[in-house]
Amino acid sequence: MTLAPDLPENTLAPQIHSIFAKGTGKESVRIIPLGGLEEFGMNMMCYECGGERIVVDCGAMFPDADMLGVDLVIPDVSSLLDEPEKLKAIVLTHAHEDHIGALPYILPSLPVPIYGSAFTLAFLKAKLEEYDLADQTDLVEMEYRKSYSVGKNFEIRAIHVTHSIPGAAAISIRTPAGVIIHTGDYKIDHAPLSGDHFDFTTLAQQGEEGVLALVADSTNSDVPGSTHTERWVKRHLEPIFSESPRALFCTMFSTSVYRMQVMMDLAEQHDRYIFVAGRSMERTIGIASELGYLRVPRDRMRTVREVESIPPHRRFILAAGSQAEPLSSMSRIALGAHKQLKIEAGDAVIMSARIIPGHLRPISRMMNHLFKRGVRVYDSTSYKVHASGHAYREEMKTLISIVRPKYLLPAHGELRQLHMHRELAIGMGYDPDSIFMLQDGDVLEMNNKRARIVDKVHTGHVLVDGKTVGETGEVVLRDRQHLSEDGMLIAILNVDAKTGELLNDPEIVTRGFIYVDESEDLINELRDLVRDAFEGFPSETREDQDVLNAELRRVLKRHIRKNYERFPLILPVVQEL
Repeated sequence: MTLAPDLPENTLAPQIHSIFAKGTGKESVRIIPLGGLEEFGMNMMCYECGGERIVVDCGAMFPDADMLGVDLVIPDVSSLLDEPEKLKAIVLTHAHEDHIGALPYILPSLPVPIYGSAFTLAFLKAKLEEYDLADQTDLVEMEYRKSYSVGKNFEIRAIHVTHSIPGAAAISIRTPAGVIIHTGDYKIDHAPLSGDHFDFTTLAQQGEEGVLALVADSTNSDVPGSTHTERWVKRHLEPIFSESPRALFCTMFSTSVYRMQVMMDLAEQHDRYIFVAGRSMERTIGIASELGYLRVPRDRMRTVREVESIPPHRRFILAAGSQAEPLSSMSRIALGAHKQLKIEAGDAVIMSARIIPGHLRPISRMMNHLFKRGVRVYDSTSYKVHASGHAYREEMKTLISIVRPKYLLPAHGELRQLHMHRELAIGMGYDPDSIFMLQDGDVLEMNNKRARIVDKVHTGHVLVDGKTVGETGEVVLRDRQHLSEDGMLIAILNVDAKTGELLNDPEIVTRGFIYVDESEDLINELRDLVRDAFEGFPSETREDQDVLNAELRRVLKRHIRKNYERFPLILPVVQEL
């Protein structure tokens, strides 16, 4: 894989001979966020120029706690589907789920070439194979600093940036209107474990030539200073490895390759054998080691089936599930439900990851389960066991100073982070009118003369529920929420098809509403209520199934609300026999 070589800071990168002259002000480019603004996840930015489009990233998002039963949230791309011939490519900054996770669901409708680094595409290919899409997708590997023409109006380059995963890149997008730098996720690590440094040289050269707009990561715009390095994390993990008397568990994001390297190195140094639990973790290790990004001590690797053959004080277990996902390895270990891996008093767990918004409660529950078992927990809020992969304020200032864009577009963050990014730039002397706080769907048109929002396109969240995409809407979620809070009541009536009379007493079935064995009187009360209501309805009501169901629902709902102040989901079922 080709990475930006280490160059002295005063050495310019090779000059790029562009097919486009510097923007004259007559041409314009449009920037349209389709996801990722005022939220963490679903990163997707559309660039349009000369009737052509490219998209940078195509990410997914974890569902909120109230999205019951939903597995994933992806961007609504209906605005792209309206004119699919305009889209020429999707360009990826790196292989995190919030940047590539939606591709398996969107590619069948938008089968365009995918550009990315070798690692990013290897990771994506493994994902696409699960959906039988790998062979039919055109994956174009980008070498750093090399230009690629896309359509007639775009020339793209990958610029190496440091992040928590290999193969990360900022994307230089050259158009007839000017150059746009899209950072993706980045931090400025001056001593990366891989030796692949942040490419200041190419970014500085772009700044000298002139940058129309910088679309930049805002994740940590509210955190002062600079991020810590993986070497810093390693120094603080060393005592934990030295002092832990029994089995040592560690959970982290399954794509944190450099953190895995730190953990594996320390396990090897402290004479521990390494066990890997979790399919996602195993896949990352396989891809990263094959491409040379991860040095795996093969003589130290063991399968989880062999764990009992190794004494506890020599075990090191890497387990997926840093966000306490219900079926993840770490969650099952904490609950004592993992078949092979058992955690006991005196063991220790390193939680080497930040908490993604919305996951605080399940992570707290998982930690409580561990504490109940007498386990020592080293979490990232109390111990120095994690370093962010996103730039802090000083690094963000450095990037802005190097690139010197005409316009700044804060991206990748909730509203608070976007505003803090804006305030940071204003503090550096930027004109507030040159900083655009976009919302998903805004159409920002710009050239060398001016920039303004000219339109709005449809955007939104599409819910993935099992194999169904987009079929789970607000009504379904509302019903699920209703069921989770108030339960369900089913009133079953068997009616003679000829006479229209009840054949027997109605049957009342409940789930999550009352405990039936202790509520016989209430069941009988509701049964009598339904029977009396049915017999009191005029024949016209009984003969119209929809009207009959609505009336039965109304009678039950009013009675239960008035007498018990409960609001179960009520489903009348009338069977003609």
